Amino acid sequence: MAVSNLTPTERRARRTRTRLKALAGGRPRLSVFRSAKNIYAQIIDDTGGVTLAHASSLEGGKDRGKGADKDAAAKVGAILVNINPAYQREELRHALAQSGCRALVSATGFKSSDYAAMLDDVLACAAIGSPDTVRDRLAGLIAETGADELILTSQIHDHRARVRSFEIAADVRSALAAKISTI
Repeated sequence: MAVSNLTPTERRARRTRTRLKALAGGRPRLSVFRSAKNIYAQIIDDTGGVTLAHASSLEGGKDRGKGADKDAAAKVGAILVNINPAYQREELRHALAQSGCRALVSATGFKSSDYAAMLDDVLACAAIGSPDTVRDRLAGLIAETGADELILTSQIHDHRARVRSFEIAADVRSALAAKISTI
């Protein structure tokens, strides 16, 4: 079908899909839509044009019980964590740290709360991920701020996980110190 025969809606849909394919770089993408009452999630492979997995809080009919939203999210490997819209920066930082959040679907704001700005602030000094990711983030933070000392904190309540987190930080520190001494 020639582009000129398409309606404006079809052209916009084609343009959007083309942009999404380019951004995905061949990797499947997660598409999430959340209404006031339900959540829908799909993992989509744009290269093959197929939906690999999908879940909805509507699955199971109208008589679904309590926790159906969490069950639907679990089908796509997600965990739902409700965040109070009135949270301030430190409360948001604490809630995200407790949840072990790796991806976030959120509105941009609510009333006087600017979620995008809060997330930027919360994540500005975060070093979360694999040892390589933590090393790169800390090296970038040191280069950006010129800090000669870092104080690491963790809000991880599981003792083993907290110890592992600090072990990773100690290994990263040693690697960064060795790198700096060779410069």
